Amino acid sequence: MKKIIFVSIFILTIGIFGVSAQSKEKADVLRVSGQVVAALKAKDLNKVAGFVHPTKGLRFSPYGYIGKKDLVFKANELKTLLKSKKVYQWGEYDESEKPIKMTFAKYYENFVYDYNFAKPDKINYNLKQNNGVMINNIAEFYPKGVEVEYYFEPTRDRMYGSLRLVYEKQGTKWYLVGVVRDTPGI
Repeated sequence: MKKIIFVSIFILTIGIFGVSAQSKEKADVLRVSGQVVAALKAKDLNKVAGFVHPTKGLRFSPYGYIGKKDLVFKANELKTLLKSKKVYQWGEYDESEKPIKMTFAKYYENFVYDYNFAKPDKINYNLKQNNGVMINNIAEFYPKGVEVEYYFEPTRDRMYGSLRLVYEKQGTKWYLVGVVRDTPGI
C-alpha cells in the first residue's frame, strides 16, 4: 500500500512539474512576443533584430503557407531594410498569382503591420489553425517552433487579419524565426 501511495505521489509530482514547465515556456514566449510586436508597431527593426535567430535568420511569409522561396534575412540585414530602395519578390498574390514585388518598407505596410497587432481581438498560443482556405504549415516547416498568433476577427469593414510570429528555442533563449501574415486574398 505504501508503494502505491509513493508511486501515485511521484507520478502526480512529475505531472505537476511538466505542466509548470509548459506554463513557464508559454509565459516566456508570450513575453518575448509582446516585445517583438511592440517593436514591430514602432518600426524599430534594430530592436526586432535582437530577437532574430542567430543562424536561421528571419523568414517573411506573405501567407499562412510557408515556402522555401520565402525571403530570409539575418539580424544585421534587417536593421537597414526599411530604408532600402531594393525591390524584392516576396512570393505571389494569393488570388491572381502575380508576383509580389516591392521594397521591404512597402511589404511591411501591406504584409507585416497593416493592423494594430499590439491590440488584437485575440492572441492564440501554438494553436496552429487555418483561418481561411490557405493551409497553415508552420508545424511542418518549423517542427520545433512555437507560434503566437495576433488575430483580428472579420467585421463589416475589414477582413480577418492574422500575424503569426514563430519562435524557436536555442539554449535558454527564444528566437524569432518567422513572420507569417495570414489574411484572405491580399
